[in-house]
Amino acid sequence: MFLPALRKRLDDIDDLVTSYTERNYPHFLNEITESLDQIVQTLSTHSWHGNIRELENTLERMFAYLENPEKATKLEIVKQITEAIKENNILLSNEGLNSDPLHHVIKEMEYKQIKEVLAETNGNKQEAAKILGMSRSTLWRKLQKSEQQK
Repeated sequence: MFLPALRKRLDDIDDLVTSYTERNYPHFLNEITESLDQIVQTLSTHSWHGNIRELENTLERMFAYLENPEKATKLEIVKQITEAIKENNILLSNEGLNSDPLHHVIKEMEYKQIKEVLAETNGNKQEAAKILGMSRSTLWRKLQKSEQQK
């Protein structure tokens, strides 16, 4: 059975997003349904080299960043789906995989997340550490290591 690549079946993205959400994150279904047009528009701009699995990985990242339905505004969903696409591109690009070991890419993403949380907490490291689920000393150490590598 021949199945065309996802990049040639962009009209299926809305059904795929809905189906994936129903199967894996039913508690987000209302928020996703309300934002489906914006999600499809954002996802349709991507070239989808990895087909359905790449789409599922992208959605999985988005849901991980959203954490719970209360935080899932239309703006936040589009922001997180865009971020998930960018991160997948980094992980899937030949340049990212050949020039940087995977652990380096992961550390960069972790550092970026730390910086975002610090910005949200106006630089309050104690509060940021609590949000990130780590001790303040661990947060400080990760920041020091990242700064030294740059």
